[in-house]
Amino acid sequence: MQTHIHSYPKDSRVSIGEASRLLGVSITTLRRWEREGKVVSTRTPGNQRRYSLGDIEALAAGESPAHPDSAAPNRAAS
Repeated sequence: MQTHIHSYPKDSRVSIGEASRLLGVSITTLRRWEREGKVVSTRTPGNQRRYSLGDIEALAAGESPAHPDSAAPNRAAS
């Protein structure tokens, strides 16, 4: 059974693996997009990436996610 973006609450954050499945791209592609500034992740205390569901939806729609603080480095989520 395939998971769909709309299956999650709007304010959800998803792992890199789940984000890659939702977008139909590889984990390597998501990491490259992050390096290129196309998407921003936060980090868990264990240093795992988490992506905003809103950003994943924007990417799936072919849009660029809006990040007012995109110049800020990735930081662990509090």
